[in-house]
Formats: sequence, C-alpha cells, structure tokens
Amino acid sequence: CALPIYNALSKAIELDRGYAQAYLERGRARFWERQYVSAIDDFNSVIRLDPNLASGATTLRILAQQALAQPPNAPNKSSGIN
Repeated sequence: CALPIYNALSKAIELDRGYAQAYLERGRARFWERQYVSAIDDFNSVIRLDPNLASGATTLRILAQQALAQPPNAPNKSSGIN
C-alpha cells in the first residue's frame, strides 16, 4: 500500500495484535488502494476483536467483496457512473 499511514498502522498492529482500530484504519487504506482481499482480512480481524466496531467493519467488508466481484472495467452501479 502506498499510503504513508499504512506503515504506521502495520507497526501498531505488530506491537498489539488486539488493536482493532488499527486494523480498521489499515483496512480502509487498503480498500482505497483497491487491495480488497487484504482489506477484507483486516475487516475480519476488526469484527473478531471488537464488537463496537463490528458494524462498520461489516459494511466495509461487504463493499470490498462487491468490488472484488465486479469486472475491472464494469460501470459503477452504486454511483451511476460509467
């Protein structure tokens, strides 16, 4: 992932494997970089670690799964943009 925050979040997770907020933020960074499989892994960790963050992580996981299911040049159905 090319975002600068990614390295800091990965380091935080390395130091504390139970840091759900770091998984959530890293998952979001990976999602925006279109690294959907890795983002889904991070969102799954959030869901497992923190029930208070599970709802948001579940929504983001669904969006990443939908993005994976779309062909690369398919129109964006959710925004109406081709």
